[in-house]
Amino acid sequence: MAMVDRNGKLVRFTIHPGNAAESPLVPALLDGVEAGELIADRAYDSGPLRDLFSSRDLVATIPSTSRRKVPFEYDEENYRTRHKVENLFADLKQFRGVATRYAKLASRYESFVQLAWWHISSSRELVAAA
Repeated sequence: MAMVDRNGKLVRFTIHPGNAAESPLVPALLDGVEAGELIADRAYDSGPLRDLFSSRDLVATIPSTSRRKVPFEYDEENYRTRHKVENLFADLKQFRGVATRYAKLASRYESFVQLAWWHISSSRELVAAA
C-alpha cells in the first residue's frame, strides 16, 4: 500500500502479507502526514475509515461500494487523479525484484522499493530538466 502526493511522488508505503486486508494499516500510514485530501478506491469505503478521515479533517474522495443503500457523493473529476498511484505501481513493477519479490525479508524488499523509487524519481527529474 502506498501514498503519493499530487505530483505522483511516493510519500510513504507499507509492506504487508498478500492475504491480509489493507484497511487496518491505513491509520499507521496516515500518522504524521499533513494532508487535506485523500483519494482512494472503493476498498477504503467503510464506516470506520470514513470516521477516521473526518476526524483528521481529510476530504475523502472515495466512491461508494455497491452495497451501500445511500451512496456518498464524491468529486468524480478529482477522483480521476487516482491514476497517479497506479502509475507508481506500474513504474515500480518494471523492476523485476519488486514485481516478483525475490527478497525474503520485508526490510530488504522495502530497501529495494526505495532504491527503485529513487531511480524512477531521478530519471523523471532528468527528463523534466531536458
